[in-house]
Amino acid sequence: MLPEKETYRGQTYLVWDTRRDTFAPRPGFAPRPELAGAPAGRYLVDPATGDVRWLVDPGIMGRLAENDEGVKVKRDFDAPKTQALLAKLKTLDLADVLIVTEDVDRNLYLSARNLRTVDVCDVAALDLRWFEDRPLLGRCIVVTRARAQAGALRDRLTALGADVVSIGTAALVAIGDNDPRWEEEYQKLGTTAGAYDDWHEGKDPAGITTQDPELAARLDPVAAGRRLANYLKVMTLEAQTIARACGKNKLTNLEPEDLCALTMEAAAMAQVPLAGTSWYPGKGGF
Repeated sequence: MLPEKETYRGQTYLVWDTRRDTFAPRPGFAPRPELAGAPAGRYLVDPATGDVRWLVDPGIMGRLAENDEGVKVKRDFDAPKTQALLAKLKTLDLADVLIVTEDVDRNLYLSARNLRTVDVCDVAALDLRWFEDRPLLGRCIVVTRARAQAGALRDRLTALGADVVSIGTAALVAIGDNDPRWEEEYQKLGTTAGAYDDWHEGKDPAGITTQDPELAARLDPVAAGRRLANYLKVMTLEAQTIARACGKNKLTNLEPEDLCALTMEAAAMAQVPLAGTSWYPGKGGF
């Protein structure tokens, strides 16, 4: 018989620690097959039926906490916790995984939203063709079109499973567009270096967005490629710095909850908490 007891949700359970106790979950029966691959830990057992009801060690669906009376209880995620999910998957040696829950678990879903090889759905929404419908899963695609033109393409690529990075027309500037050395040419087009954005007209003085052989000859593809590589490298380093400042070891672990505003105006407009607080103007009626 299991000696330890624990109360959870008003009911007293026996505590089965699989790391120290030998116990058949149902009297007279061998351990339940679905527990064969379950992680080692402390389980709550119904003393009347012998059924295992809860896993109270930290895991995908919950963690230990204490209520006002100081009694340890298991509760669902009260906020997205990507790190906890990653740790659990690592313990189970899982990488590409589909987690199916009995009911919709919003916080578990949010915990997995930045993990490109992990998906969460409830039984009702289970789609056995999920991986087949995402042939681009695991691929990273850079979209350099302007925001107005990139939306539909980005959504389509995302639906096919790709990790899409949109850098808009910044890549064109990195390559050499709007270079001041072509100022005279830009002025002939009625604009100035740093303000030209009529790439669709095919008259780009820098020779990038054009089919005119004379203009295209102005672009050195080797130098342009080197500048673009430098831009992407520096952008990646800056993004990594932001992730570290938020206490994350990967960019994919960043969550909306990591955002904060530096000014009162930014906090009010974006409804993002002011740095160092959990408040923004208008929250709670203030």
